[in-house]
Amino acid sequence: MKKQDLIEEIKNVMQREKNLTLEMELKDIEEWDSLTVVGIAALYDKFMGIKIEINDINKCKTISDIVKLAGDKVY
Repeated sequence: MKKQDLIEEIKNVMQREKNLTLEMELKDIEEWDSLTVVGIAALYDKFMGIKIEINDINKCKTISDIVKLAGDKVY
C-alpha cells in the first residue's frame, strides 16, 4: 500500500475532513480518540494482515509513527 493511501485510510477511520500530514502530532488532532485507536488496529488487520497491539498504537506520537507500524507493507 502506498504511504499516501494509508494516510487517507487513517483519515477515514478518524472521520476527519481535513488532510493529515506525517508530521502532525496525534495529541493536536481533534478526532484522535480511543475509537480511532481501535479503528486503526482494525484497518491494519483488514487491509494489510498486520496484528497491532493497542498499546503500540498508544505509544505513537505522530501520524508518521502510525505509518511506521506498517513496516514494509507501505512504500
